[in-house]
Amino acid sequence: MGATVIIWLEADHELEGKKAKVKHVFDIYSQIINETIALSSNRSDAATVESRMRPLLASLSKAHEYDDRFTDTNQLWTGEQDGMTTRWTFAAATLYALTVITSTGYDHVTPATDPGRIFTVFFGLIGIPLMFITAADIRKFLSEIVIR
Repeated sequence: MGATVIIWLEADHELEGKKAKVKHVFDIYSQIINETIALSSNRSDAATVESRMRPLLASLSKAHEYDDRFTDTNQLWTGEQDGMTTRWTFAAATLYALTVITSTGYDHVTPATDPGRIFTVFFGLIGIPLMFITAADIRKFLSEIVIR
């Protein structure tokens, strides 16, 4: 249940942030390309300048955004808004919920919104004591099996 609430609170916010970042990067691309065209107006046409500059600019963006924790296919930078996915999958949200209630603290994905952070606090306040109770019950059950 906690994983579902975290996905609901965080996934859209993450995608909006990624899309805004891609839009900002493409705006910078356009500015650089337009400036390059203006500077070299008599030497090259727009298509030639863009075909030479865009791979360089994409490489620069990839280098800036690369994160060693993820595979190449799961990097933040994709260059397109259509193929974007959120890191808040059910598996990631479940892992996050388990790290909260077991107080492990693994930061693969963390909430970025205030509602997500507030939910995490209350989820932990309820979940951590319940986890301790469950662990105590499991200990009691296993000790009864061993003693018999």
